[in-house]
Amino acid sequence: EAIEAYKKALVIKPDYAEAYSNMGVDLKEQGKLEEAIEAYKKALAIKPDYAEGYNNIGVALAEQGKLEEAIEAHNKALTIKPYYAMATENRLSLLIQLQGTALTRNEKLKQIIEDKQPDITWRPKSHIYHAISSFLSADENQAHRHIYNFKTCNSKLLDDLNPKDQVFCSAYSNYLSALLQKPLGEASGLGNSNLVYHIGESHCLSYAHRNIKINGATSRIAPMITFGAKAFHFSKANDSEFKAITKANLDSIPKGSQVFVSFGEIDCRPDEGFISAAAKLDQSVEDIIANTVTGYLQWFSEHNKAWNHNMHFVNVPAPEYDQTYGAQKNAEVANVVALFNQQMERQIAQYNFNMIDVFGFTLGKNGFSNSHFHIDAKHLGAKAIPEIEHQLNS
Repeated sequence: EAIEAYKKALVIKPDYAEAYSNMGVDLKEQGKLEEAIEAYKKALAIKPDYAEGYNNIGVALAEQGKLEEAIEAHNKALTIKPYYAMATENRLSLLIQLQGTALTRNEKLKQIIEDKQPDITWRPKSHIYHAISSFLSADENQAHRHIYNFKTCNSKLLDDLNPKDQVFCSAYSNYLSALLQKPLGEASGLGNSNLVYHIGESHCLSYAHRNIKINGATSRIAPMITFGAKAFHFSKANDSEFKAITKANLDSIPKGSQVFVSFGEIDCRPDEGFISAAAKLDQSVEDIIANTVTGYLQWFSEHNKAWNHNMHFVNVPAPEYDQTYGAQKNAEVANVVALFNQQMERQIAQYNFNMIDVFGFTLGKNGFSNSHFHIDAKHLGAKAIPEIEHQLNS
């Protein structure tokens, strides 16, 4: 109905750029990315200095996996409107996830993050992005500073965030704070040039910049993050931001490297992933998990023909019991975690991949975490590394 209303408005006022842009937003929310981009282009043809239009087209291009074009669109938005906070954050999100790749080498990421950003753009989400970027770079002093800035920022700014961003910021603030309780330089050998790369969503940070011994050689674990990615995203046939970011990161790694892969925990959460998909699609959760794992592993197998990496897939740890949900929902979560890990174990051998079983040593009573290795409600910490080493060297 909203799209039809915009079309009627454009009949009356054909040069109404904002109507095209708003129509594009609605089309994007419906998953009609090509139509959304065409609407944004029409808005920009009418109003070439429309920064919001460039920001919107950047978001849509990123969702298509066209990362370089997306960054350029955000650059154009910021050329027109240098202190445009939303475009700054959208661009920053992409650059952080592509921090070690060719796509960011000409972007002078450090300068973008630390300089040239007036206070007006330093909203809570920006503080968290800066903290994540600093942590990825093993700059713990800067990471501490940005987390402090987030925790002490104006409460009204926090309240103004949408619910999804509030969860994102709070979760990463707590997670990074827990990771930084043990200094990165403590027995980690940050100067170690031997690297094991850890690709994943937030779980790729769990062992970041710590040392690990594999076959007698000591290496440092280097994290490369894809925000919010699920195993589900790799099982789908269409291109996406999640696939493109992960592929760009893997392309930047020397061929034949040791690589940890951590996706799947988000798929197993109570409010997204397998549980909600089973209810929505009226399919068994067992079938959805089996099909997702197949597609997930096939995507990495197909692309690894070019990389020839030695890939170790980290399964999902036993879940912490979540007091915000009842016993039934917690039992559902424990069940899907177990089913996901069973499917990973069942299928992974045919792809010549290895599996790191973090579920086994985190499992306590009744399918839930023993709480020996978790540092927050979802993530493990460096205490898990000796257990992982034991598996890799057995």
